[in-house]
Amino acid sequence: MIGALVACLGESANADEVVHAYYSARTDQIVVTIAYLGAVPDHTFLIRWDSCREPSNTGRAINAELVDDQLEEAGGQRFTTVRRFDLASVSCRPAKLTLTITSNPGFSLWIPARTLFSP
Repeated sequence: MIGALVACLGESANADEVVHAYYSARTDQIVVTIAYLGAVPDHTFLIRWDSCREPSNTGRAINAELVDDQLEEAGGQRFTTVRRFDLASVSCRPAKLTLTITSNPGFSLWIPARTLFSP
C-alpha cells in the first residue's frame, strides 16, 4: 500500500500536492489528503476561499487555495496528512469546488446543497 502511494506521488515529489479530497455529508466538511516535503511532519494548512462564480450553463463554481504555513521549509522528507475543512460558512452551494495548492493543478469535487440535519 505504501509503495502504491509513493508511486502515485513520484513525479511531483518536489511540491505540496492534493492527493485526494472528498465531501463528508456527515460532518459537512471536505476531507483532503495532502502530500508535502519538509523537515517536520506537522505543517498547518489553511484554506483561502475565492468568490462564488456562476459560469453559463454549468452551475456554481468556487476555487479554494490550500496554504502551507511552512512552504519554504528546508527538508526533503515526504509527508502525507489528512485535513478537514468545515463548510458551514460556505454559501456557494451546490457548487463545483476546485482545490489548488502551490503550482499544482487543481483537484475538483462537488459540494452539494446544505442539508438540515436533525438530532
